[in-house]
Amino acid sequence: MNSEFIEKEISRLKITKPAQFERLIDVLQQKPELARGKGQFGSTKRTQDEEWESIAVQLNSIGPPSRTAKEWQRVWIHYKGNLKRKLANNKLRGLLCKTTKNKVELLKITKPAQFERLIDVLQQKPELARGKGQFGSTKRTQDEEWESIAVQLNSIGPPSRTAKEWQRVWIHYKGNLKRKLANNKLNLKTTGGGTSQHISLTNLEESVVGLIELQKSVNPTGTACGLNTLGSSSSPYLCSNVDDDNFSPPEEENVSASTSFSRKAKKRKPLQSIEEERIGYLKTQTENHTQMLQLLKNIENTNYKNYSLNKQKLELKKKSIELKKKKCEEASELHALNVQIKKRKIEILQLQTTFST
Repeated sequence: MNSEFIEKEISRLKITKPAQFERLIDVLQQKPELARGKGQFGSTKRTQDEEWESIAVQLNSIGPPSRTAKEWQRVWIHYKGNLKRKLANNKLRGLLCKTTKNKVELLKITKPAQFERLIDVLQQKPELARGKGQFGSTKRTQDEEWESIAVQLNSIGPPSRTAKEWQRVWIHYKGNLKRKLANNKLNLKTTGGGTSQHISLTNLEESVVGLIELQKSVNPTGTACGLNTLGSSSSPYLCSNVDDDNFSPPEEENVSASTSFSRKAKKRKPLQSIEEERIGYLKTQTENHTQMLQLLKNIENTNYKNYSLNKQKLELKKKSIELKKKKCEEASELHALNVQIKKRKIEILQLQTTFST
């Protein structure tokens, strides 16, 4: 009694049996393209529907439940979707259930020991550290050098990275260090009160600055507009070795020579000339507006003419249609009259034949 009740409930709720799922998977393993929802090459939708019809017959023979081909196809789509979600959840669960050591491997947080080893190795290869490579070296040799560096750094890990990833780590490290130096330079130039935003560098960072010569790129040496730049050691105002007592300002000739590049001060125009210019601009603006208004009026006139012409054309078309209708009516009336005349003639002929007999 209980088994019959269970069978009835399964057929009512349409709960797919495990045997039906097994048969479905066995059949679709022989037809992988149909299982992926694509169909074989050259097959049409009709042939795919016929295949699903044959599958539905096989599955319904194991039932209940019994379904149509479309319903079994929908069951397969939902089964694939649930399986995909399970795989995604298992992947996420596997990532979240890792230990702290594995978290370091997952997040790929570089250890200080790895940074120290990287800088020690690159100090022996300064050209590689600057991203240039030695004279005569090719990209292949540079990649091989980075491969050897990656082996050394991965031995201290986790994290473990490829050669390309370690190269990217070094590029980002250099970029962050360059931003720190630029920020410190900008902080020196700022005026006014407030807290200092100077970022102190570690010993490791200082060694990297000297290794890749970042000061040259942040504070380039030379002159700009006749004046020494901040990075130039020849500037008397920025030399740290000069004592305050022995300091003497530059000669007037040098100052005049350095400031000779300055532009001549422009003379201010009087207020009257400015007003005259403003009035002239306004006059030209009004003239332009009047021309635009005239153009708009011309466009309006042409549009109205076009409208009137189109209206006349429509009226002529209506008249021609009415004339055609009248002609058709007259032709139909003439035809009807001709038919009546012919009928009368036939009747007269019939009467004459009867009288003659």
